[in-house]
Amino acid sequence: MPYTALQYLNLLARYNKWQYMYAYPLHRGESAHDGCRLRAVEAETTQSSQRNHKINTLDGASSSEDDSGEEMRKKRNIIIFKRTGPGSNMNWFQGANPPCGLLGCRTQYIKAANGVTFAYRRLGASTGRPLVLHIHFRANMDLWDPLLIDNLAAKRPIIIFDQAGVGRSDGKTADTYQGWAENVIALLDALKITEIDLLGFSMGGCAVQQIALTRPSLVHKLIIGGSGSSEPGEQPVAGVVWPRDVPPEKPITWLATSTGVEDFKGSLEYSFFPETDAGRKAAAAYFKRIEQRNAHTSGGEELMLEPLGEEGTKAQSASWADYCVPNPNNAFDRLGELKMPVLIQNGDDDQLVSSSRSFEMLKFIDNAQLILYPRSGHGYIWQYAERVAEDVNKFLDFDL
Repeated sequence: MPYTALQYLNLLARYNKWQYMYAYPLHRGESAHDGCRLRAVEAETTQSSQRNHKINTLDGASSSEDDSGEEMRKKRNIIIFKRTGPGSNMNWFQGANPPCGLLGCRTQYIKAANGVTFAYRRLGASTGRPLVLHIHFRANMDLWDPLLIDNLAAKRPIIIFDQAGVGRSDGKTADTYQGWAENVIALLDALKITEIDLLGFSMGGCAVQQIALTRPSLVHKLIIGGSGSSEPGEQPVAGVVWPRDVPPEKPITWLATSTGVEDFKGSLEYSFFPETDAGRKAAAAYFKRIEQRNAHTSGGEELMLEPLGEEGTKAQSASWADYCVPNPNNAFDRLGELKMPVLIQNGDDDQLVSSSRSFEMLKFIDNAQLILYPRSGHGYIWQYAERVAEDVNKFLDFDL
């Protein structure tokens, strides 16, 4: 069961040895009871035992506050927590939920009609149309960037999950993207969800095309990131880059054969981020963010950053191979069937799935738009996490 707010905050305080912890500003215009939608958290450690001390808010303002905090709360829309020393109880002043972003989100499990027990996490708003996100090749949901997810969750319900045979989900890894799609549909049926917005990244982008084609009534809006469509049945294809750009071999080879956490991280940095100072900095920042989730923040669940094992990797690789031969049931020849609004995203120099593949989908999906992020590659979604979340939120909230 999830921790209560008080338990969660005491756990954080004990782990970090905070003597005082305070200043949780809310989004402007939201009530304190929308605590799950906190924009950010700032905690301060102090050795002082004085009754009066400084409150720092995330908008740069500061003030003095006594133990009651009443005047400060009248002036600012903030939630304040204090503790009087390590191990002691914490007073809950405003009664809101604790920070409940990705770092502290609990994994849940549900058995679907296809026999698979899926691991998934839900966070963000408690009502509204959920945004379901599908992760990339060899990855489980611990690889999702909390900076991206939490900015999305500030606006809507979010569901992330592990595919069958991946991460914490049991079952067998599917060897076609149609199989991936059927797994996701089975999960959503088990959760009794009948309409979603859907985002797929990398190989997840291939899977979400098949989901939207298999059950179009399920998908309200579709986001395809760092991905491409299948092999066309009729070639050459007019109006696009043809013959298709072929990405270099090393990025995908290293990504597919890496073993262990550090080797996998190295392959991700090499294949996802540009070999520039900015790219290396973005990669380091991304790994630092995802590694903040640990047993202390997640209720005892260890971080799982190992790549998918050999058998599952072969199945996922076979899925891509199936997409590389003409098949009328795959997506390319059916892109015109996608009638929902579609947002396509990529970096401007993707070394795994050539950026020109994004233009192909723009060409053949009637209600599509394309964003290319500058001086970035396959990992644009981590390099520009806040900007990507902003663009996705705008796409989902408005008819552009």
